[in-house]
Amino acid sequence: MTVRSEAADGVVAGSKPGTPNAIRRLDWRFLLPDPSLGRVIYLGQAQSDLLTALRASAVALTVADSAVPGQGATFDTAVLVNPSPHDLLMAAALLRPGGWLYAEVKGAPGAARRLARRLPQAGFAAVQQHWHWPDFVRCTRILPLADAGALTFGLLKGRGGAQGRALALLVGGLARSGALLWLARSISLVAQRAAP
Repeated sequence: MTVRSEAADGVVAGSKPGTPNAIRRLDWRFLLPDPSLGRVIYLGQAQSDLLTALRASAVALTVADSAVPGQGATFDTAVLVNPSPHDLLMAAALLRPGGWLYAEVKGAPGAARRLARRLPQAGFAAVQQHWHWPDFVRCTRILPLADAGALTFGLLKGRGGAQGRALALLVGGLARSGALLWLARSISLVAQRAAP
């Protein structure tokens, strides 16, 4: 396993031209009680726009690409991309009690739901699922999947008149029935590491 600690070099000063857009890729941090993130462990693809954004930010970042390092539970935030069940256990071992997990699941929404069901077994609580609309990279809205009203409002924001009311009825019905969840292809999971 390779673990690399990367120095935090400031948010925008001396950054590449695309840095402001890269930093927007970290808007999910406002789903956490403390958006500063603290010490971060990244588990996932070695080349991703999320990792690029983390590197462009001012976080103390450690990148791990396989197996469990002998670092112990010292990290405040674990960031995962398309995690396996093993990755969840690894994150649980690396996060301090009370630390936060943020995982991105791309593709079929069933995969995110299965992963959410595994989180309590891996030692996590307060599990939340969010739809990044239209996707993680171009995200303009982060919608809570557990709240049909907020989901409907977020999708219809800015639409008024008769057409807006008709769409609200349609989208609201789909959200309450759970059918709307099958459209989500970019879902994040946020969970807190429970005390051992």
